Amino acid sequence: MAISDKLKGSGIKIALGFLLFVALLGTFAGGIYAGRQTCSPLPPGDADMALFWETWHTLEDKYADKSKIDHQKMVYGAIAGMVSSLGDPYTSFFDPVDTKKFVEDTAGAFEGVGMEIAVKKGQLQVVSPLENSPAKKAGIKAGDAIIKINATTTSGMTTDEAVD
Repeated sequence: MAISDKLKGSGIKIALGFLLFVALLGTFAGGIYAGRQTCSPLPPGDADMALFWETWHTLEDKYADKSKIDHQKMVYGAIAGMVSSLGDPYTSFFDPVDTKKFVEDTAGAFEGVGMEIAVKKGQLQVVSPLENSPAKKAGIKAGDAIIKINATTTSGMTTDEAVD
């Protein structure tokens, strides 16, 4: 075999190796690009997430009963806390189970006295009576405190318990 034939064979090997390298590099770069497109953006510059993650990892490492750690529940709790920190009684977070219940509860016909309620400052209160409802006709107003339902005090009662 002539030297030129040997060089041709090694040139093909070098070209194939180079093409393989370029293909792998392209795949790697494509993966990074796709990951950046699908991942959530980082919080704004003034939000330091270090304490959040430090707490998360401390719970994972040092919580006494690791069998009780439910990571999904922790995520939902963090989101609920974030939404609650806004202090807006009209903004809330529903996990998937509560979302399903809410959709089912509001999909059909309403029954009851006809008022929207919420817990504000630890007290069950009327947010708004619905038009043409028994609550509106009885003179119930937004901001009225609900102290008892039948003979049961509402102290510590959730809105779901009150509606039920």
